[in-house]
Amino acid sequence: MKAIRVQGTLDSLSTIREYVQAVAAEAGLNERASYRLVLAADEFATNIILHAYQEAGIDGEIEVWVQIDDQTIRVTLEDQGAYFDSSKHDVETPIDEPLETRQPGGWGIYLALNSVDDYVYKRVKDRNRNTFIIHRHPTDSDADEAAVTAK
Repeated sequence: MKAIRVQGTLDSLSTIREYVQAVAAEAGLNERASYRLVLAADEFATNIILHAYQEAGIDGEIEVWVQIDDQTIRVTLEDQGAYFDSSKHDVETPIDEPLETRQPGGWGIYLALNSVDDYVYKRVKDRNRNTFIIHRHPTDSDADEAAVTAK
């Protein structure tokens, strides 16, 4: 599937989601894996738009492309924002802390990175390159969950 390039605005989020959904369908991902991939891409695209562009007061684009092979589907988002390696981001609120005492926000990266099978960050020249990887075939735990759901 051909790469897309969109403006770094909230209006572009639906285009990115639709692209990733189409890619997931083309790759034959099951519904759960498709949802996880779309969640990760949507969360990162939102963070790029809000933090790398709007809060920094700059205009930019997000380029999205895919690589599909027999084992995996890789969706990459690339932006022109300041350096930010999400894999080094720590969730500030302990996960076991009661909801009433937690500050809002800060969980999107955690959810996104825990939704995909693997994540790779690279800084390429002046761009952040975030790649989400989903295995095309279910793991044993996915198969076990599907069997329980089917009963």
